Amino acid sequence: PSSSSSSSSLLDTWVGRVYRKPNMMKKVRKAFLDESSIELRNFLRKDKYEALAAAFEAVDAKAYKHVGPLHKQSYLSLAGFSSEDNSSSSSSSPCEITIYRATSSSSP
Repeated sequence: PSSSSSSSSLLDTWVGRVYRKPNMMKKVRKAFLDESSIELRNFLRKDKYEALAAAFEAVDAKAYKHVGPLHKQSYLSLAGFSSEDNSSSSSSSPCEITIYRATSSSSP
């Protein structure tokens, strides 16, 4: 299959149908350009979201670090993946996966 076809197939397996529509893609692109950030509700397909959520929940809580002040831009970051796991990268510096999820204001 062509690169375009395989990319489309990959999107179909992960991204909700509404966000794959050309008119929605234009709206998302414009909103992002106008605001420099965007929140996409139900972006992932439900089955993929649930699988990812379960995987993140299974990770030991100590692997997450709290980032940002509690009252604003507060999120958890999961560290421990090395760029050596990515064969296209020549750097050996660690990389992080950032999980944006609500954190309680009473504890990090």
